[in-house]
Amino acid sequence: MARPPDEPDFPEAVATRRSRWRLQLVWLVPLVAVLIGGWLAVRAIMARGPIVTITFRDAAGLVAGKTKIRYREVDVGEVRDIGVSPDRSTVVITAELKREAVTWLVDDTHFWVVRARVAAAEVSGLETLLSGAYIGFDVGASKRPRRHFKGMEQVPVVSSGTQGRTFVARAARAIGAGSPIYFRHMQVGQVTKSDLEADGRQVSVGMFVRAPFDRFVTTTTRFWEASGIRASLDANAVKVEAESLVTLLLGGIAFEPGPDEAQGDAQGEAQQAAAAPPGHQFVLYRSRGEAMKRPDGPGEEYTLVFHESARGLSVGAAVEFRGLPFGEVTRIGLDYDPVTYEFATPVDVRIYPDRLRERLRRGSDAPLESTDARMRRLVEHGMRAQLRTGSLLTGQRFVAVDFFPGAPRVKLDPRRPREIPTIASGGDDLQASVAGVVRKIDQKLDGLPLEEVGPLVGDARQVMSRAKAALSSVDAAVNQFGPSSARQADLEDVLQQIARAARSVRALADSLERHPESLLRGRP
Repeated sequence: MARPPDEPDFPEAVATRRSRWRLQLVWLVPLVAVLIGGWLAVRAIMARGPIVTITFRDAAGLVAGKTKIRYREVDVGEVRDIGVSPDRSTVVITAELKREAVTWLVDDTHFWVVRARVAAAEVSGLETLLSGAYIGFDVGASKRPRRHFKGMEQVPVVSSGTQGRTFVARAARAIGAGSPIYFRHMQVGQVTKSDLEADGRQVSVGMFVRAPFDRFVTTTTRFWEASGIRASLDANAVKVEAESLVTLLLGGIAFEPGPDEAQGDAQGEAQQAAAAPPGHQFVLYRSRGEAMKRPDGPGEEYTLVFHESARGLSVGAAVEFRGLPFGEVTRIGLDYDPVTYEFATPVDVRIYPDRLRERLRRGSDAPLESTDARMRRLVEHGMRAQLRTGSLLTGQRFVAVDFFPGAPRVKLDPRRPREIPTIASGGDDLQASVAGVVRKIDQKLDGLPLEEVGPLVGDARQVMSRAKAALSSVDAAVNQFGPSSARQADLEDVLQQIARAARSVRALADSLERHPESLLRGRP
């Protein structure tokens, strides 16, 4: 077909069909974004650490999304959620830890909350006043994995990995956890816990002694309480004991080698006892004197009947044989005879025959005999018991057992087979004895020819006058420092004031433990 001459010359369009699968460049941007997002999600999942749940009694100071979990003061996790258990008895903390902490979550791993704590034994966690509380934990040694834990309410005293050994001491009363343990006035460990035994009669005190000091703890080592000040009045003197100034507030425990081992060291002999294994049980004594006392063996009970005043004698007073410790007083009573209207003072004593038996065995081939038979034979040879004054300052008295050849023979009461006869102690009264000597001298001086020895007699009477004045001073001192004296009351008042001061310090420590923020904000 012929084209008109005025029509423009255009090429003929050819229609083509577009492919459905052809990718346009505009779709590359969202596709790359999806790939990057997926890669980040996979990386986040792979980098996510383990999730653990921890139960505590309360969640004071803990905030979800803020409270950190620290191991050796390094942040290794964070609290994600805080909830309440189904029975509403505890709170449940859900936390996420770093990936490298997977192997740390084992059966004996422990968690606890670190808050500001002010106690008598330590001041810790003060940094949490500004940064807030955090959760600390200690990695255990077990191989069994675990994800659910029960948090500890108290910060552990000893962290895992600390070299040393743990021991147990049985005591009559508890010792606060964290109290120091001393060896020759050096702090070498701490008390870990105090638990009441099943029968409720004693307390098991856990002790940890750090290496290398734990090598000094042997099977013969003696432990005793070193808490505060220990003051006592006995027949010997006034005793005041304290381990160190720190123990006045902190208290604690001290230990030393046993008496046999210490004596061997003093003599240069090698008597080192075997090392105590972990968990070995010891007895916790009340004082060093009790701890270092040699074992007495079984005691024998006897009765002493005094027909005089027993003032100044107390339970626990010493029974001595020629100045050597032989036993102790266990009970003081009072007997009344309704027929004769006479009073007697029965004193029960516990003596330790092994002390005497040890001395009798040395260099003697005599056959051994029973304690009662030996006592009867000794009584037949004049052995008697007597009350004596141990100290003019304190007025305390003790029981002295000795031989009195001039003592009248006695016949023991068959109703009291274990009775030691007594003898009056009037000759032991210093003031009465000296006063009697003074009266006798005065009587002798009155019969002398004074006109011949006038100057000498005048000097003698002057000396006697001074002696009487000295006796009056002694009497005043005895009355001033006796058991019922005012000075005794003053001393007891001072000890009570010290006890009240200690209670005040403990009350302050308890208040600071409940409200540690008062150190910065002041008392509410």
